[in-house]
Amino acid sequence: MANIKKSFNFRNGVQVDDDNLKVSATGLVGIGTTVPTEALDVRGNLVVSGVSSAVTAQAGVMTVTTLNPTEIIGAGVSIVSGIVTASSGIITFYGDARFLQGMPTSQWEDVNTGLGVSSIYNTGGNVGIATSNPQFTLQIGSNVNLSQNGVGISSAGDIKISGVATATKFVGALTGDVIGNVTGNLTGNVSADVNSSGVSTFTDLIVNRNLNVSGLSTFTGITSVTGPVFHSTQLDISGISTMRGGISIPFSNGQENLQIGFVKNNLIDVTGIASIGTRLGNQDLHLSAGGVNPDSGRGVKIHSDAYLLKQLDVSGAAVFRNQLSIQSAAGLNLTNGGGIISDGDIRSANKVVGDDGVESDMIAMGRATVFGVVGHPRMIHTIQDGPLILAGHQNSGVLIQDVFTCNGNLQGQANIIADSSTGKIGVGTDNPVNDIQIRKSGNTEVQVTSDTGSASLTVGREAGTNNTNNAEFRYGLVSGGSPYSSAQSLDILNYGTGNFNYHISANNPNSIAGDFHWHKGLNSTRLMTLTGIGGSLGIGNTQPTTKLDVEGGGKFTGDLEVTNNLTLGGSLTISAISANVTGNLTGNVTGNVTGLINSPVTGVSTITNLEITSVGIGTTSNGNFVNISSNANQKIIINNDSQVGIFTDTFDDSNVGVAINRNLHIKKAVSVGSTTRSAVDFSNAVNISNEGETGLPFNRSQLAYMIPPRVTTTQRNLLRDAYTNSATLISGAMVYNTTSKRIEVYIDGGWVGLATVA
Repeated sequence: MANIKKSFNFRNGVQVDDDNLKVSATGLVGIGTTVPTEALDVRGNLVVSGVSSAVTAQAGVMTVTTLNPTEIIGAGVSIVSGIVTASSGIITFYGDARFLQGMPTSQWEDVNTGLGVSSIYNTGGNVGIATSNPQFTLQIGSNVNLSQNGVGISSAGDIKISGVATATKFVGALTGDVIGNVTGNLTGNVSADVNSSGVSTFTDLIVNRNLNVSGLSTFTGITSVTGPVFHSTQLDISGISTMRGGISIPFSNGQENLQIGFVKNNLIDVTGIASIGTRLGNQDLHLSAGGVNPDSGRGVKIHSDAYLLKQLDVSGAAVFRNQLSIQSAAGLNLTNGGGIISDGDIRSANKVVGDDGVESDMIAMGRATVFGVVGHPRMIHTIQDGPLILAGHQNSGVLIQDVFTCNGNLQGQANIIADSSTGKIGVGTDNPVNDIQIRKSGNTEVQVTSDTGSASLTVGREAGTNNTNNAEFRYGLVSGGSPYSSAQSLDILNYGTGNFNYHISANNPNSIAGDFHWHKGLNSTRLMTLTGIGGSLGIGNTQPTTKLDVEGGGKFTGDLEVTNNLTLGGSLTISAISANVTGNLTGNVTGNVTGLINSPVTGVSTITNLEITSVGIGTTSNGNFVNISSNANQKIIINNDSQVGIFTDTFDDSNVGVAINRNLHIKKAVSVGSTTRSAVDFSNAVNISNEGETGLPFNRSQLAYMIPPRVTTTQRNLLRDAYTNSATLISGAMVYNTTSKRIEVYIDGGWVGLATVA
């Protein structure tokens, strides 16, 4: 073959043979076809010995002998149609297969519990047998909750069966209520309550708990109830019933209203007499017909004679519709303030005889005015077709020891009326407009008087005497618990927790004409006035011009808050001030000032003696004794160690007393020690003590020397006069030259070294 080393460029394509190779003008390459439709269109088999890379591959039939890597990573493999078949072995798909369609699903999964036994469990949802819509964890048949035939078992352990449950035996305690009819024999002891709401028939029943029967129950055999109570609404027992613990019929609140057999030691009376009573000896036995609120036309009827071994005690009204026969020789004795109330006549077969022995056809009781004289009026008497007259002996009055009941009007000649229809009492009027009304043309007075104790008038919403929901108007109470109350004091008390309100012109608040006034004595000078218009209080001044107008001195033992200006015409004595004081203050201020004192900008504040814990000028004290200016170029401080800083608040040495970050100009003298003999006196520096200083490793006498400025020759030549701002120094300037190791003095424009002797 020819070996041509040259590039060829075919602009309109190239074709080899008819269909071996075709490159179209558009760049499509066809192998086995002259009409390529893709960038590379191969008609026939394709063998690739190297690596083939493709973004997307489509194949009708693809045979892969070896596939590396063994994993296909990407969006997945999509097979449009066909069958995936393994030539041998099993094709295994890993994953949850959630997108495989047309496959039957299952919620059962095998699990190894670790005990060598493989189990199967439901991964979720309910399981239904003979139903496609289970409503229980396990449901067989239809939904029993809808009254359909089936069995439902919940994960909580509940079982509902619509049909018959047959078992050889039930083992274990049966707890909870058995609802519904029980058909068949019930063998064994019932240790729980038996509740029967329908028709129940018991052949032999032994109950050692409560037996509650709301319907009709028939017992043909021996019924033994050994529990504490026996409850029944309707009970029909044809056999023998033994109630060893008695019979109790409770009320709705659980209390035992009726018990049989609890009179003596919780048993039937040992004498053989059937007893009906209460369990406790201090409980009453109530017999009533018609329930809690019995019908007034219904009662308890006794169809034979009732023999009472003790007295008949009637707290309410007693009605005897037939003749009441009292065969005892003692007769009828009414005690404890009782009486006889009759809608009809009170008749006596014999004459009514008074205690004077006089008989009369009229009602006549008691002692006559003149003893033994017939015809004189008695204490209780009447005349033909006349009223019943009550009178005390020799007109001493009528005393009623207990309740007085009047079903009609109580009316007297003094125009006193008690109207039973309205429940109102009128004195001086026969038409009272309130519960009690007293009316006269002149002065009217209601007087409550006590000869030796307190007299009180109580109003409120309380039926008893607990004094928790009422108020009292009281006079003359003497009690250690009320130290300001005396025999001649007036107390107005509100025992409730509400307000104590004063009102004037309550009916027409827009036309207030009066005020509140306090006096000491009758017709004396007013002590205090609270005006109705404006609400101003005047103390010692009955015409207040401000909200509080006090004539004379005042004293406040607690806090006094003034939200606006406080104007004083005299001296001000203050024990403590916790707020701002603004304005001019003239006079002495005695005491501590814990707040800020802001002096006027244009004025002068003069304080003779002032004791201050810390002072901040132009800034806060910031923990220093004195702190002046927040500007570093103007700062002066005295810290808590009494160190003074001028133009600085930093101290390099704790033993430094004064630190100055500016020039120091002293117009007098400077001395170190106890003498000042010259403008600069260091002569007594050797005698300085360590007084007031702590922690120094040396004695001050060891520091009695002076160190002049130490400079090199180069630094010396750069020295300037700050006053003239020139390089010419004043004669007498002195330094220590570290280069020449000598003390040098500036004289007339040059430096002169001082002779030294070692």
